[in-house]
Amino acid sequence: TAVPVVKLPPVEGGPLVPMRLRPGDSADCFNLARAQQPRILGVDPKALAGRFGFVRTIRPGGQWDLLDEDLGPDVLPAIGDEPTVTWGLALTGEKTLTVLDEAGRSRRVKIVAVLAGSVLQGNLIVSESRFTRAWPTLAGYSVFLAQAPGPAQAAARLRQSLQDYGVDVEPTADRMAAFNSVENAYLSIFGVLGGLGLALGSAAVAVLAAHNVNARRGELAILRAVGFSRRAVRRLVLREHVLLVVLGLAVGVVAGGVAVIPAAASAARPLAMAPLAATLAGMAIVALLSVRVATGLALRGQVMAALRNE
Repeated sequence: TAVPVVKLPPVEGGPLVPMRLRPGDSADCFNLARAQQPRILGVDPKALAGRFGFVRTIRPGGQWDLLDEDLGPDVLPAIGDEPTVTWGLALTGEKTLTVLDEAGRSRRVKIVAVLAGSVLQGNLIVSESRFTRAWPTLAGYSVFLAQAPGPAQAAARLRQSLQDYGVDVEPTADRMAAFNSVENAYLSIFGVLGGLGLALGSAAVAVLAAHNVNARRGELAILRAVGFSRRAVRRLVLREHVLLVVLGLAVGVVAGGVAVIPAAASAARPLAMAPLAATLAGMAIVALLSVRVATGLALRGQVMAALRNE
């Protein structure tokens, strides 16, 4: 049967980048399970030269040209973005996985480069020449990348012109927003858990301060009896607990730093230090206020009664 020729409406901007598609499991953040046979895109590496940001590569200076590396007769060099490789496929070590070609023969797919979070999330990209040798009957192109000013208007024109062909057109900004919404949901959950931890830690500091002050109530009463003002006693107790708060925050910062070193080393953007500093400052202020309140409550009462008990 003859294949109908679709004439695309003109879209001003960069060239259209066509990609071949081998269907499979989506390895993006919407799939909670590990993808066993991920979707694979075949593209001419030259068409993507200079596009997208790379986090790491197997050869310094290499980018899309790594798709043409000769790694063996049954090895397909592939590129994937970081969420796909790290979470969707959970690849570690040599970062290889096995797929079946059209003849049912096993082929190894080796990750030669990792992109920063991109619109290509959920797919592995190989060179078109190797794609056609592995899956020769998957003719034609199923995925296109287009660069155009006014993406929303260009997408609307394409949808209207190609609505009879079942084409799905999505601006890059919308697709990235959908990916980020999943990440933001997880961040919100961990933010709530962190807030609960902060509240619990502040309460623990307050209880500890109250216990220490009550245990030394007679000693503090003697200080009051020999002329120390209530404010001076409070200041003394507060200074004693400042060291405790500082040491606690230091231990937490060191433990948290060790935990996030791998993620920080592979992140495409530097960590936002201002929110972290604000959080630490807030924790210190809340802890010290808790000590202040607990000390004030513990010092309430009759000094003579505490002296008699002493």
